[in-house]
Amino acid sequence: MMQREEITAANWRRYSHAAMLREPITMEAVAVPDEAVAGDAVHLRLEYTPRGLELPDGSEIIIAPPRFWRKHLGMAFTELHSQFDTNTERHPGGSFALVRPYRPEGSDLRVDCELRSGGFYYLFHMTLHGRLKDGETLVLYMGDPIGPAAQVPKTAADHPLPTLVRFPDEEHFRDVAQPPVVRARGGTARRLRVRCPAVLSQATQMRVQVVAVDGISENPAGDYEGRIALWRRGTEPCSGIDLEHSSAKRRSEGILTTGKGQFDYVNALDEDNCICGRSNPVGRPEDFDGMNVYFGDIHVHAEPGDGFETASDAYEYGYWYSGLDFCAVTHQQNSAASLITQEAWERHLGLTEEYHEPGSFVTIPGFETYCEGGHRIAYFRSLDEARRFRVSRGRAPEYDLGDSAANRFPTPEDLWKALDDYAAITCVHHTRYIWPADWGRDLADAERCIEIWSRWGQNEEGGPHSAREALRLGHRLGFMASTDNQFAQPGNGPFGVNDGAACTGVLAPKLDREALFEGLKQRRCYATTGEKMLVNFTLDGEAMGSLLADYAGDREFRCVAAGTERLKSIELVRNNEIIRTLEPGKLTFADEICDEDQLEDLWLPPAYEMAAPFVFYYLRVTQVDGHRAWTSPIWISR
Repeated sequence: MMQREEITAANWRRYSHAAMLREPITMEAVAVPDEAVAGDAVHLRLEYTPRGLELPDGSEIIIAPPRFWRKHLGMAFTELHSQFDTNTERHPGGSFALVRPYRPEGSDLRVDCELRSGGFYYLFHMTLHGRLKDGETLVLYMGDPIGPAAQVPKTAADHPLPTLVRFPDEEHFRDVAQPPVVRARGGTARRLRVRCPAVLSQATQMRVQVVAVDGISENPAGDYEGRIALWRRGTEPCSGIDLEHSSAKRRSEGILTTGKGQFDYVNALDEDNCICGRSNPVGRPEDFDGMNVYFGDIHVHAEPGDGFETASDAYEYGYWYSGLDFCAVTHQQNSAASLITQEAWERHLGLTEEYHEPGSFVTIPGFETYCEGGHRIAYFRSLDEARRFRVSRGRAPEYDLGDSAANRFPTPEDLWKALDDYAAITCVHHTRYIWPADWGRDLADAERCIEIWSRWGQNEEGGPHSAREALRLGHRLGFMASTDNQFAQPGNGPFGVNDGAACTGVLAPKLDREALFEGLKQRRCYATTGEKMLVNFTLDGEAMGSLLADYAGDREFRCVAAGTERLKSIELVRNNEIIRTLEPGKLTFADEICDEDQLEDLWLPPAYEMAAPFVFYYLRVTQVDGHRAWTSPIWISR
């Protein structure tokens, strides 16, 4: 038998990557049950039966379920202990979900099983002492029936349990060609998600989209069927329309007419199933400088990057269930945990184009790069620009973008240099987490926005790596928000019932790649914690994100806001200090907010890219349910 190094989180990536390059093992592998409601507790039985071969003494099997599989005690405080364990002596109170192998009936096979870490994965590492013969079945329980159950992931999707096999005379593992899969479906419908276009003129036909979602993770509800009444807020239900909706239809659509007021909302009610919903606010073009407002999630992960499910799943979910206007699946191009080769990048761009439908649903080509001093996400103006780009594993040495497998990472300057000849912009991701942003450098002109909110939390405040510090130093960065969802569900939060949700609102004349790219580049955008709140913030007709020079006199800002719940506060922030706080206490607000303080007393000294003293302002809007929005700043330069 060959001498083997111990399997660890550090070398697991190398073994799993090598397995992808080899002929897979043909073995019958099934999960029992193979279907469940998302979040259910199950004693999951995995059965492995070799067909046409046998596994000799010393063979190894690794089952690698992602870490979002959890134990389920059926009680509170599920996080007090490790999720799984293989040793019964360590949990006399039965507080661990047992991972336990069972040999074939009548066999003298002995199986050792150990739990190891594989980064994003648990590794259930089994070593066979004796032979697993052709046609015999080896069983492994995740959540043995003698103890607590395992919890099916809360995301409604197919959840494969990757399985690798290594023979005693081979150096590398090989994948089991068809690993066990558990199909998780949505639970009972708990609310109606209602989506309308964000900006429409008065007395205009308005398309209303409705989806029934569960209370587990806002998955599309399973086995739903109902009759939904839709009507415009402020009118009687009888003045609206009825829709027949079911899970099989994915979503239903109806047409209503906008009213004569400044904002519209649409109410939805399924009286028989006792569920309801209310749409996003619908504003008027004159309040948004003649622009439309489009909502998207432009930082989402999927396979083959650092994520689960596929980019197809992500685009389908973003369009059908989240009701997004635009979306970007952003594979990490230099992650050690994924294999984004030039061929994989080009396949991904083909898929991105397949789902692209200007005027209906826009897919934006982009990628993430692990950088020193803050991770960056790059977006291209067009698919042609993206197709010219070569990702890290296909670049020439003069454009080296590092090798995170060797713990060698590029600087932001390396990335900006690599993008020099492309119509592309970059945005900074989770500035206060993992690898904090370094604001003590001159940012390239391509650096346009900061991801002020994501599943990691807020980056607005919090010391030297926050957005406020970047603004204080004079960096001109707009605000955006994205989920960083790794389950291919753009717009949806990855932590239970929509926690960690986020979206970006972009003011643009039309729904296509070039218009959205220009909106982000000009910082004509704002961030929300997931709700499709309507916000606009202008100074003398100049949009958020603008830089005004030689300005004099009082500053009278036009502020427009409409929430999905009542507005608790509207705060005008100047040079990182709140100088006005309004408390509307209702769904909508539209008024002027004036700053009469002398500009000469407000100038901040320039630091890096600005040549003159400056003042900056932005708006922060908070709803009574805690959801927030931040507008990109407006700068005044002397």
